[in-house]
Amino acid sequence: METLFIQLPTATFSSAARFDVGLAGASEVPVMISRRLDEPVIANRTVSEVVAVVPARRLSWHRVEIPLALKRQSKRIEVFLRNALEDAVLEEQSELHFALAPNWAKEKVAWVAVCNRSWLRGNLDGLAAAGYVVTRLIPELYPTQEPRMLALGHNRHPMLWFTNERDGVWGLPLDKETAATALSSLNSDSEGLPDKILADASGSRYLDSQQDKALTLIANGEHIQWSRSSEWDMLQWSFQSSESSRLLSKGWRTVNRWWFDLKWKRFRQGLAALIVVNLIGLNLWTALAQAHLNRENDELLKLFKASYPKVQVVIDPHRQMLAEVRRTQAQTKGGGVSFRAAMSALGELIPPDAGLAKEIQFSAGVLTVKGLAQSPEQTALIRTKLAGKGLDFKASEDIWMVSQLVKIEK
Repeated sequence: METLFIQLPTATFSSAARFDVGLAGASEVPVMISRRLDEPVIANRTVSEVVAVVPARRLSWHRVEIPLALKRQSKRIEVFLRNALEDAVLEEQSELHFALAPNWAKEKVAWVAVCNRSWLRGNLDGLAAAGYVVTRLIPELYPTQEPRMLALGHNRHPMLWFTNERDGVWGLPLDKETAATALSSLNSDSEGLPDKILADASGSRYLDSQQDKALTLIANGEHIQWSRSSEWDMLQWSFQSSESSRLLSKGWRTVNRWWFDLKWKRFRQGLAALIVVNLIGLNLWTALAQAHLNRENDELLKLFKASYPKVQVVIDPHRQMLAEVRRTQAQTKGGGVSFRAAMSALGELIPPDAGLAKEIQFSAGVLTVKGLAQSPEQTALIRTKLAGKGLDFKASEDIWMVSQLVKIEK
């Protein structure tokens, strides 16, 4: 299944507008292209999730120290953020949406992404009305442990972006002058700057062609894949879905990412082969067990018909055998034989080469032993000797049945 990426416009939502969209598997880079949402290349595709991308131009980044006590009371954190960042942003606090970094609870100081709430709500509601319910919201760029410098020129606003853990995300309009300044800074000892510029195809046009060593080309949309691979999700507070659906969405993303990751290809192949082998083995075992059961039922049916030829309809040989024995015993003076007496008498007569019994049952005065082998001569000898002890013996292949010898009074 593919994921649909939709980069939100910097302006308010319009269904007639063109959006930067891309489709990609779990480990693939979404190639972002400009399309209307109702165009067939987008509208007719089945996707596993819809990920909205917040443009870097629409976000401001701030570091906030969150008191330890508030980390245990997450419902109060949004109010705390509004107060803590009141002097850091120019807009009214009620018009702002705050999103904490994924690891905020483990850090003393956490990054907070801030954008306009009305703008975000309008775009998400507009996408939902168009049939695209956003299940995850990621920033186009985010503070990174390793410093990065990116020349992105794929849209109408080419920008030179910087990201690091100390300063967050900031950028400058990309032109020949800023590109030359950026290239010269790579040779300096400036703290927080990388040793290379990452550039998409459009952004590389602004860079000096003589500086190939300081330039690394990236695919259009590769930086979005980096955000996707992170744990960032800006659907927080009033934008947050229910906890259960949120956990389900996160779990699905994790499974989807793992399942299609090329690093786990051989493991997946081995797991799939193991599952197939187990299914084949289980089906084979079931078929063999069913065949054995059918064979036992056939043997019991022959034994029942030989013992009670007057019974014309046989549905459950075992139950009917017990019922016939009880009925016959009710017509006799004595009760049924005990398990101990039947087992003791039979045990003395079992041939050495009969093997081991697979199953022994005793019910309603009838001892049933399965799995023992015997010849016709041995069967006749056992029947004769048990009859001398007042016991009846019936056998069919590997099923033996011992009960009290019945003499019906006239």
